[in-house]
Amino acid sequence: MRKFLFFVIAFLCLGTIFGQEEVFVSTTPGNKNVVIENYTGMHCQYCPYAHQEAMQLKNADPTRVNVIIIHAGDYAVPSGNEPNYQTEFGSSLLNQIGCTGFPSGTVNRHLFSGTRLEVNYDKWATRSNTIKNQQSYCNIAARSTLDPTTRELSVHVQVYFTRSGAPSTMKLNLALIQDSILGPQTAMSNNPSQVIGSQYCHMAMLRHLLTGQWGCTVTNTTEGSLIDTVITYTVPLAINDVDVVLKNLSVVAFIAESKKEIITGCTSEMTMLEQPEISAKPFGLAIYDVAGCSRKADITLYNGGSTTINSITGTCEINGIVQDINYNGTIEPLSIVKYTTDAWDLPANTEMPVTITLNSCNGQDIHEEYTQNYQYYAATGTIKIKIKADKYSGQYTLNGSTHNGEQSWKLYDPNGTVIESKTQADFTSNIINTFTVSVSGEPGCYRLYIKDSYGDGISGGYYKIVDALNHEIVYGTGDFGSSANAYFYWNGATAIADFEEVDNIIIYPNPTSDKLNIVSENPVHQVQIYNLQGQLVQAERDTNEITVSHLATGLYIAKIATEKGVTTIKFNKK
Repeated sequence: MRKFLFFVIAFLCLGTIFGQEEVFVSTTPGNKNVVIENYTGMHCQYCPYAHQEAMQLKNADPTRVNVIIIHAGDYAVPSGNEPNYQTEFGSSLLNQIGCTGFPSGTVNRHLFSGTRLEVNYDKWATRSNTIKNQQSYCNIAARSTLDPTTRELSVHVQVYFTRSGAPSTMKLNLALIQDSILGPQTAMSNNPSQVIGSQYCHMAMLRHLLTGQWGCTVTNTTEGSLIDTVITYTVPLAINDVDVVLKNLSVVAFIAESKKEIITGCTSEMTMLEQPEISAKPFGLAIYDVAGCSRKADITLYNGGSTTINSITGTCEINGIVQDINYNGTIEPLSIVKYTTDAWDLPANTEMPVTITLNSCNGQDIHEEYTQNYQYYAATGTIKIKIKADKYSGQYTLNGSTHNGEQSWKLYDPNGTVIESKTQADFTSNIINTFTVSVSGEPGCYRLYIKDSYGDGISGGYYKIVDALNHEIVYGTGDFGSSANAYFYWNGATAIADFEEVDNIIIYPNPTSDKLNIVSENPVHQVQIYNLQGQLVQAERDTNEITVSHLATGLYIAKIATEKGVTTIKFNKK
């Protein structure tokens, strides 16, 4: 979904539109506006000083100074139950600036001296004044609207090129930022105005880049060109389990010459559309394992209206099996709850349609529907148990003495017999520990039992099981207290050896009823097709077109070998 959205956005950014919309961006030549990117972390002692400096500069000149506070680097890594304020973009942004310490930041990603973009926060004011006095190639303006019912954000951006000499290709960037996020912060007293009780009020926090890591391309940059585009984004309920509160959002829009050198920017406040009185929507579904390899579903119910919800009725259908939804509780406006279904017995390796339908809310008839496809895999062949251990796992030395660590695990077969186990001494601290297990028992429901002897889970860690077809069979966070159980089905197939995806290969059409075409950067030497029981059903050599019309309807795995290695891709035979 993310890749598709990005390509749509990139296409929109190419368009130049004259006279079709109100021109709300200034067409008068002017100077650059400032974009300060402040790199920070909740465990950074001096970072609150930088937060204070950035926001003071913005508040003193709100039309010329824009601030994006980015949680990235070691100080931003959460511990235990701490919230995760990081994004998927922070590391790449941080890596390009030449950071030598925290807090750190850039002013328009401009290289003022030396070889590093990094600017210490005590120089942000003077560097900002330098930027403000520079002529800009263009002006930028943005207007944003939010629909509280659907959570759809629409950002209307206009860029007008007022001078000649702009590079022929530039990048439009949209950063979604959020204010008033209450949470932990080391040395919060260094910015006392942001301390509320025992928590710190984080401002201008980057939550998402709507235009991808480095923005989308704008190619018409000649003097007099107007770029006019609308970019939409459905705002999730939470990112990294941190709530995205609609009323606290804004968008920073900016134009950059490349990954670096921001030309100018602006901040777009939100216009919130009117809320209906009653609005209940199913906003997502998460299916997870319970004992015995059955599954339960958590349905996210969202109140997009202005009235508190006390009851919701409806149905949830998965793979043709229907359960009733009968929620009786309280959902405040613009809030969510999780509704948990009874257990389902669902077939592995089958793509299953899911439909959630809400029929009434507070006794009033409604019709809201949510659909998705769901699939989970039965493990095939050798499995790999991967556990990101905390800093006290394995044998370690503390105060001159050698100690055993905290993590250990056991793997049980369907009869409750331990077939393999690892002790605390088998773990290495603070890395991903990978254990390969050749399962050879009967098909059925297996259980991975993970224990933490200290009782606080794995700080900043996780556990997962990957099978021989590179399917992620199990994933769980390290936030589990003293122990965790993970259940999975193993299908008994041992014929497929371990391999991992190393080549960029595309197959089409998928689903297919006749032929399977293979697009590869390197010559295809061999193609092997397996069913989901791990049985080899077809093999071809030195060809990019495979006839599969004779195969039975269902899911298959194509194992494609080139000189670069082996790639596996699932496809559906109609």
